[in-house]
Amino acid sequence: MRRLLFLLVLIGLTGLPHQINAGDRIRADLNGDGAVNFADYVLFVKDFGRTDGLPYDPNSPGDTITVTVTLTVRDTIRIGPNVTPPSITVIPSAGIQPTSDLYSHFESVRDVFCKYLDYVADSNILVEFSQSKGPAIFYERSSRGEYRIRLHKPGIFYGGGFVLHGLVLQFAHEYGHILSNYRDDSPYSQQEWFEESIANLASIFAMREIKDVWVKDYLANPSQEKEAQLRQFQTMGVEANFMIRRGREYLGGKPLGSWYIENRHQLETEPVKSLSSRDRQEAVSVALLGIFETYPEDAWDAVRYMNRGHISKNRDFLEYLQEWYRRTPPQWQYIVVEIMSRFGFRM
Repeated sequence: MRRLLFLLVLIGLTGLPHQINAGDRIRADLNGDGAVNFADYVLFVKDFGRTDGLPYDPNSPGDTITVTVTLTVRDTIRIGPNVTPPSITVIPSAGIQPTSDLYSHFESVRDVFCKYLDYVADSNILVEFSQSKGPAIFYERSSRGEYRIRLHKPGIFYGGGFVLHGLVLQFAHEYGHILSNYRDDSPYSQQEWFEESIANLASIFAMREIKDVWVKDYLANPSQEKEAQLRQFQTMGVEANFMIRRGREYLGGKPLGSWYIENRHQLETEPVKSLSSRDRQEAVSVALLGIFETYPEDAWDAVRYMNRGHISKNRDFLEYLQEWYRRTPPQWQYIVVEIMSRFGFRM
């Protein structure tokens, strides 16, 4: 999905971090549209220095420096050309019938992740609804090997339709479990809270990305039909930002590492579906969100290597993260290292 090349470029320091070090990862507006967006790139700094050979002064924003970088070209199309996304089948249930609008929302979630992944889920997905039971992904697959997701039937909004952003939140969460290789870890489920945090992060990530895509699409081609859809997608952004604010409140302004030390016992012993556990998982999700929004093309590929070791490695969180690191291909290991550092661990 991406190609790598080495090149020598001249870059004005304006718009780049004032302190640059070899090994840094920086973003730049290389297509000149005045914003850093999906058409831009990630620069991996290999070496740097002033064009005149004099010492580089990080406090001199006028310097033009020579930077040798590795350029990661992110896909600008919706799904990578070599990626076949899993199909989604909605089963009529709880009074909900499959509609094009419903499929559009679920496929939007799927495509948010597919455009970043080098490969995607190994099976297709069945979705059903329940009025009485909460959202879940089943360990047992269908007779055809499909993932089985259950969503809670949402409420009704003023127009007579369903609150679709609630379905997007639920579906993205369960899709996050698929990406992280969900499994039954009993009796070694002490670190299940971390997988739940990543799934919760997937909900926030997807809602923010989908909202941005639809707003840009509406502004480019406004219509009455799109205006109605736009209101729902804007609501997604509001919901995602509310979850972020709430997660920050749970963190209480503390770095994740010190917060984790204070909350480790509860994270590893309380049922992951309890309200207090969900609050803590949301705090972790928000603390890690910046990594995934800064390096999504690598972060979600790294997630695909979670939960592949022996379940006995789940007894200790540091060991769990170290095993994840060892299984992850070298180009994505830095993501795991960054997550470890947020928790106060060293590799």
